[in-house]
Amino acid sequence: MVVKESIKSSPRLGRVEYVYWNALIWFFLPVMLIVIFERVFGINIAEVTRFSGDVIGRKVKLDLTAFWFLQIPFAIIFTDGRVQDLGWPKVLAFLMWVPILNFLLFFWPGNKGDNKYGIQPPNPSLLQKIFVFTLPITVIVTLVFSIFMLQ
Repeated sequence: MVVKESIKSSPRLGRVEYVYWNALIWFFLPVMLIVIFERVFGINIAEVTRFSGDVIGRKVKLDLTAFWFLQIPFAIIFTDGRVQDLGWPKVLAFLMWVPILNFLLFFWPGNKGDNKYGIQPPNPSLLQKIFVFTLPITVIVTLVFSIFMLQ
């Protein structure tokens, strides 16, 4: 008799989780950094790219554009997991960095059941599903609000 584990991890990443994590790293991480820098350090990184001055009693020189590179390692990991879910060769993960091709990963269904990269990823949580399915509306409302605020 084989006993299955109730919780298994998989290196594969399903569509909903992929969209969820990409939205978090490409939209919410930068917003969070802007808020942290402005509230904690008093630096508005939306207006300045290079900062030289006093932060919490210490002289600091920062190139604030470097913080945008925080997203890249996360994006590589998530894209690799998504390509594994599709059962594609891992080398295609780098090809998926081409902007239009990347959107294939949002919509292309993964392999059902286990594949050579591991077990099928668990179903996404209800919170992830709600977040992903309301994301287009959130983006449109944000864009309209931003255009309205600029006038």
